[in-house]
Amino acid sequence: GVRVIVSPRPGYRVLSAHLVVRTDPAGPLERVFEVLALRAARCADRPATVGGDRLEFGARAPTELVDLALAQVACRAGDLTVDAAAFERERDAMADALRRRPPTLHEAAGQQLVELLYPGHPYSAEVTEARVRAFRAADAAKWLGLNVRPERAALVIAGDVAATDALFERIEQRLGRWRPRGGDGTLRARPPAPLPAGREVVVVDRPGWRVAEVLVGVRVPPRGARDEAAFRTLSWRLQHALTARLRDGAGLTYRVSMSLLEQSLGSALVLSTAVDRARAGEALAAVLEELGGSARPLDPEALAQARWRAVRRAGRGLGTSWRNALRLTEMFVHDLPPDEWDTFAARAAALDAGALVAEAGRWALGREAIVVVGDAAAIAPELRGAGLPARVLPGMARRWPPQPAEPAPGARAAVP
Repeated sequence: GVRVIVSPRPGYRVLSAHLVVRTDPAGPLERVFEVLALRAARCADRPATVGGDRLEFGARAPTELVDLALAQVACRAGDLTVDAAAFERERDAMADALRRRPPTLHEAAGQQLVELLYPGHPYSAEVTEARVRAFRAADAAKWLGLNVRPERAALVIAGDVAATDALFERIEQRLGRWRPRGGDGTLRARPPAPLPAGREVVVVDRPGWRVAEVLVGVRVPPRGARDEAAFRTLSWRLQHALTARLRDGAGLTYRVSMSLLEQSLGSALVLSTAVDRARAGEALAAVLEELGGSARPLDPEALAQARWRAVRRAGRGLGTSWRNALRLTEMFVHDLPPDEWDTFAARAAALDAGALVAEAGRWALGREAIVVVGDAAAIAPELRGAGLPARVLPGMARRWPPQPAEPAPGARAAVP
């Protein structure tokens, strides 16, 4: 039942083996549960990477040791049994770490952002000590049996290898004995995560702080449901326009960063920058104005530049065995066509202004989630003056500074 994808790279004598398994969409709390389940699974000497809608078991080895790489991923995925005592130890250690260390200011800001972006949805569930302590080993064993299944998996091998009968015989020897354990393995269809009802602005108070850190999130279609060429072209135009306006034109900031919170039930584009608190309203108004400008047609020269830049950025994600393997696993997880990256440059070159307007029309413009970190007494009036009244998140001064303890891995919602 395992799909096999081989990506040859002649002359490169290190191969990457990725065994990726589709899972039900998961929010932060669910992902912590999955991490704990995998840590407590026998034969999982290196637990899988948990991605919210997938698990990835990876191995790297010299090309001559392809059997070793196959043995590693087969062991990690094919015979997972939860050790109840190990699960409880891992669970309690994480819960204890959460109890000892309250959330930092920026973790609280990140939590607030996802709550605004995904109102009432598991994607915004906060990871707390009480919720982690409620996890049970029996549920972890059940989850592994229902989700780590060969019919949901693909094995991607990238490197100096060829798709020969001998290679497939080796794969069959290693993975042919992997059998489902209960259930039919069908991934249930899930409705999209709800959109924000409207634009909302929250200030996370940091008294006395002279800088305003501005986060603006806008919901966009998930990877498998959007025109990626148009989306990347629009994204580059937006970041370029904001950098030119806020840095080069107004001298408000050093940089504008952009990241993508990729979720299979609804993704989010997040813009972030930092400015003097006295100009927070001006900076935020500029960000929202440029976001709204995404729905207006570009002139031919700006369109040509944006398309070219999008293609160049996309090319940076390809070219090595590891990057090629990641793109192939992405295609498997999101049901993308097999020529997704082969045709990307041509699709981008064919985009016209109308195609970009159509893609921007699928963004939740006007329903942005906005979080500003800084001195609320100074920033809130600035935002009101810019026509952006804000709700102040109280009590943050009592949480600052954070306790000097190590965070539990993956246990907090952080600013993207």
